[in-house]
Amino acid sequence: MQLITLSKDQIWYCHVDAGSSFYLQSGSVKLLMSPAFIDMTMIAGDVRINGGEIYTMQRSGWVQLQALRSSEIRYLHIARNTVAAQVISWLNLWKEKWRPGQARQAGDIQR
Repeated sequence: MQLITLSKDQIWYCHVDAGSSFYLQSGSVKLLMSPAFIDMTMIAGDVRINGGEIYTMQRSGWVQLQALRSSEIRYLHIARNTVAAQVISWLNLWKEKWRPGQARQAGDIQR
């Protein structure tokens, strides 16, 4: 978790992953999100977050936080591709390829 302190009119930019959250401890900010295109329609996000509120990102992308008043924000970054997720994918791959309990014999190898 990261603590972000912004003065009035100060701007903070970052790239966020879906599922990451902003908890505004105090103050007020405007959250601007990079535009998305759905069925040839551009959707741009603009959200006001006030003290005590939490905003969770629905999609990944670049965001801009602009402080409307002096603000303290707790940012919880949820990484999409964590080490744990990578290890789980490797284990699943191993399970699919080697099938424990089905020992292979030397004659089973196809050339």
